[in-house]
Amino acid sequence: LLILLTKDDRLIKVYNYNTLEHVNQFYAHLDFIRTIAVHPTHPFILTSGDDGVIRLWNWEKKWSSSREYTGHTYVVMQVIVNPKDNNQFASASLDKTVKVWQIGLRAPNFSLKHDRAVNCVEYHPGNDKPYLVTGEEGGAVRIWDYQTKSCVQILQGHTKDVNTVVFHLSLPLILSGGDDGQLCLWHSGTYRLEKVMNYGLERVWMITCQKASSIIAAAFDEGCMALRVLLIITGVFFLLCRFAVVCGEGEYIIYTALTLRSKSYGSATEFVWATDSSMYAISNGNTVTIYKNFKEFKTLKPALGVEGLYGGHLLGVRSTNSLTFYTWETVCVVRHIELEPKHVFWNESNTLVCLSAVQSFHILQYNPESLEPSITTPDGMSEDGNENSFEVLHEIAETVTHGLWIGDCFVYTNNLNRLRYYVGGEVTTVAYLDRPMYLLGYISKENRVYLGDKELNIVSYRLWTSVLEYQTAVVRKDFDSADKVLPCVPLNQRNTIAQFLESQGFKKQALAVSNDLDHKFDLSIQLGDLQVAYSLAKQCDTTDKWKELADVAMKKSDLALAQECLQKAQDWEGLLLIASSTGNRELMMNVSTLASLNAKTNVEFLANYSLGRCEDCLEILIQSGRLPEAALFAHTYLPSEISRVVVLWQEKASTINKRLAKSIAEPKSYENLFPNYQVLLKTQEFLKAERSRIKPACSYSQTLDTLSCNPVEEMLKAECSGAFVSSQLLNVTSEVDEDVEGFVTIQSLSPGEESPFDDLENDKDILIPSHVQTLSTALLNELTPESSTSAAQLAENTASEEVPAHQINFDTNELWDQELEIDLENLNIDDFDIADLNLDGDEFLLDDDDDA
Repeated sequence: LLILLTKDDRLIKVYNYNTLEHVNQFYAHLDFIRTIAVHPTHPFILTSGDDGVIRLWNWEKKWSSSREYTGHTYVVMQVIVNPKDNNQFASASLDKTVKVWQIGLRAPNFSLKHDRAVNCVEYHPGNDKPYLVTGEEGGAVRIWDYQTKSCVQILQGHTKDVNTVVFHLSLPLILSGGDDGQLCLWHSGTYRLEKVMNYGLERVWMITCQKASSIIAAAFDEGCMALRVLLIITGVFFLLCRFAVVCGEGEYIIYTALTLRSKSYGSATEFVWATDSSMYAISNGNTVTIYKNFKEFKTLKPALGVEGLYGGHLLGVRSTNSLTFYTWETVCVVRHIELEPKHVFWNESNTLVCLSAVQSFHILQYNPESLEPSITTPDGMSEDGNENSFEVLHEIAETVTHGLWIGDCFVYTNNLNRLRYYVGGEVTTVAYLDRPMYLLGYISKENRVYLGDKELNIVSYRLWTSVLEYQTAVVRKDFDSADKVLPCVPLNQRNTIAQFLESQGFKKQALAVSNDLDHKFDLSIQLGDLQVAYSLAKQCDTTDKWKELADVAMKKSDLALAQECLQKAQDWEGLLLIASSTGNRELMMNVSTLASLNAKTNVEFLANYSLGRCEDCLEILIQSGRLPEAALFAHTYLPSEISRVVVLWQEKASTINKRLAKSIAEPKSYENLFPNYQVLLKTQEFLKAERSRIKPACSYSQTLDTLSCNPVEEMLKAECSGAFVSSQLLNVTSEVDEDVEGFVTIQSLSPGEESPFDDLENDKDILIPSHVQTLSTALLNELTPESSTSAAQLAENTASEEVPAHQINFDTNELWDQELEIDLENLNIDDFDIADLNLDGDEFLLDDDDDA
């Protein structure tokens, strides 16, 4: 957006509207510039000045001058483009002429001569009148027909020069201002001077207005003003084809509809009918007069004044910020409502009324049976009426421009040029209009609603009577009548009926009526009908519907259906949830397989983890390239795989940073950094048997205490008790004398028990080196310092108990090979006397005669 400015320096300056940046400037004329006109469709501007020249500028061509129009002999005061023909423009000059030009021609089409110099010119905005209005020195305002080139009317109201004159864009008004400081309003139809305003701000230089707005702006020597123009426009009302009334300009005349003979007349600012032509009301100032059979019947003077009248079943009187309904016969207050409506519409049965305000409209239900007898008489009239006489049903945030009732359906047009109708709280759009239009009526035989515009064009839109009757019956909860009307509803309107039934809360009936599969599926889901929803999902066969049905099935505990739906929807996460929740191992295995085939790595990992397949979980991490996570996983669950994973990690890291790769340690190369690595290996072997055991879900409460146990502690306890022997210790193959110092005797099997050590004699005891037991005890105390039972006591108690020999499976030769090495790693070397060490041979052995 651009802003164009000019002043007496003959420059036109261009500014950016959003940033206010000075974009460009150029010299337009040799003398003072008088006016700038922007073309509505082309990238042109027209300028005129005191040099008598009109210039055309093109902003797409870097504001170059495209054409000059030289026909005036003196100052050109104003240039205006014809809104009905964008190739035509008019200019007003002090040479006493108004010239009409074509943009493509340098010479004018014709000239309109005046008696005096012309200061301003304006085109009529409507298509019905090819008029120009001009203002000249001396105070005259002239109306011209530029087709016949004749002066239609001369308006005399100013005492000095007229500087500005415009047609109002929506009201039948001509506005003019001049050097006398007066702002004059003229009726564009009758050319009568409606009002003269003078605010003492000296000369009037500019008047502007907006379309569809009653606000005008005026610029004076001493400032600017914004004014709201109120004009009572003549209207015609028909009732029962008997009478027509014309009201406007302070008068009303009632005619017979057929012969247009005058029936009655009088002075009034507003006129409204009752429900029949025998009664009507008029307002004059703050007095309302009711006529019955064309004779004065009642007179009403509201305390809050009268700003508007509304007819219908009740007489509505609008005051400041309020509306009061009165009975026609007794003129009693029925209800005082704190609302200032623009329109009031009653339905045919007089049970519903629409109050249309500025930003919304309200639907009220009228309850005449709730009126007390005291209210129906003048003596018992209360100030606010009966609060139960009206019940608010709905409020719709839309601005109604015009409306009518068809049964219990309110059809209306809004300020957004949309044709819509309301029924039962639901609003349905019938059509989008390209211009403001007004409702003329509805013909049920044709199933059409008719509208017209200001140019007298009439259009119609289809609005099925059967649909409206069905919706009306549903609102009244008359389902017998609705069932009778339903066969008459066209098939292409069944979905509209179904949506309306759903909005009213009748979802079961909507499911039976609808013929849209998606809508029927949604309704079956809302109703919880899984069988119907399943059949509809099979017909649609979309992922979203299977997932939605699976959710409902799980809520209703139909896990078999939920499992089938999730599998068809390929929702592996949902299947994982069902498998883990139900403890279905077979389903979990299937989920793992399906997730692997569909590259769902996260689901595959969780499924294998739930199954206790730590090896498979590790391979998933490796194959996914998550080597750091794989190394941490191996360190936690599979210590035997640490070295292999770390090597892979180092190889990958070396491609990025070799120094970083070398900083990663693994147990085989850096045993000193992993002092408990052998214990972790034993723990892995100890837990492997536990992982392979399948425990039912019912045993969860029995194993709850074991879930918080330390696995290393449990392994050491089992090892000390003989319940577990690591496969790192091979089977014992030699007999050891039970009196040898440094050994602990483990009792042999009792007679009759089978033993895997068939090569050992039954009466011989199996011996374990005592320092091995001491080492296990030390490690147990180091790893479980918080244990309430000391490891030494545990070892002592264990040594005194009988342990079956079939639980021991190790090789004493290997123990002897690792004996001193183990002691040196886990015990304090200061406890040994070097003199007691025998360093002969490849092994470190303790002398039998010395205490260790």
